[in-house]
Amino acid sequence: MDPFQLHELLAAAYAENHRYREAADMERKAIHDLPPVKPGEAPSHARLTNEATLAKYERARKSAG
Repeated sequence: MDPFQLHELLAAAYAENHRYREAADMERKAIHDLPPVKPGEAPSHARLTNEATLAKYERARKSAG
């Protein structure tokens, strides 16, 4: 399993257990594993999806207190 997949899997597992801080940390690592966005190009579908998931985990973390 590559690091990107591992970080995504761990993020989902943490989120399932309401450990949103750890889920967000793993999601950030997954995003970091993606190739950077090149100037003038749109972000990849994977990057957009992972950034949306990160935002969801951050909202859940704030709601949980």
